[in-house]
Amino acid sequence: MQVRWTLASSHGLIFFYILLHPDCTIKEIAKSLCLTRRTVWGIIGHLRNTSAEQKRPLIKVRKSGRTHYYQVDERFATLSITDLAKEMQTTYLSSK
Repeated sequence: MQVRWTLASSHGLIFFYILLHPDCTIKEIAKSLCLTRRTVWGIIGHLRNTSAEQKRPLIKVRKSGRTHYYQVDERFATLSITDLAKEMQTTYLSSK
């Protein structure tokens, strides 16, 4: 099943939060964006699964004990908003 999302969605909001706050946790994201931890966890799962299918990690995870820290892969962190939107369209939103 292919998950589709856009920059103007909860997925995009979480993506940009992680971009601006590298090494953030699900708890921090949920509190800052007024979402439940379960919702954030599910969306991060979508972002990670989509990138895994494309073999280009979008979100990187660092584990320390039981805590997971998230950050956007550096290839995507340096793109302009226009280039990022194009990359998302061609790589992650294209139909199989």
